[in-house]
Amino acid sequence: MIKYIALFFLLMPYIGHSLIKSTGTPYITNYLKSDHHAGTQNWGIASDQNGFIYFANNDGLLSFDGTHWEITEISNFSALRSICIDKKNTIYVGTSNDFGFISKPLIGEQKYVSLRHLLPPDIGDFAEIWRIFDTPFGIIFQSYSYLFILKDESIEVIKPNHKFQFAFSFNDRLFITEPGYGLYEYYKGSL
Repeated sequence: MIKYIALFFLLMPYIGHSLIKSTGTPYITNYLKSDHHAGTQNWGIASDQNGFIYFANNDGLLSFDGTHWEITEISNFSALRSICIDKKNTIYVGTSNDFGFISKPLIGEQKYVSLRHLLPPDIGDFAEIWRIFDTPFGIIFQSYSYLFILKDESIEVIKPNHKFQFAFSFNDRLFITEPGYGLYEYYKGSL
């Protein structure tokens, strides 16, 4: 009996290896912090129409073209928490008490452009922008304190009863939860 158990354990690595198919298995490359020289934490990821990949990173906007890594610092040096790329290939980002887009000139480095100046003066601190959505209603930036809807270079502000929690988009519809109040859908300017 001990011979059979020993034989089983000796053959186990070969039996297990034969069960793994190599055909159809995607090629995966793992990158280290020493490869991209940015922060250790990424909060969001998006890809543009050219196949570039962008990360909302603790150190700023981290971009990867398949070969080279680049970091774009944000003006207030806080961690990026969210990212969204719209149909026009504009990169929108959210951070602590600020949100905006990345300007990509033909010549020179890309830069962060804040949209906070478009907010009404009575809007104070709103902490992190956790999610950004490209919707038929405009670009929607979600914090726990507000929804900011950017359309035609102006911003509409929607306040929660208490505090927003999770937002998600499905089939061009935006849903948001508010603990103790339920699930809302943003539609034509209201929840």
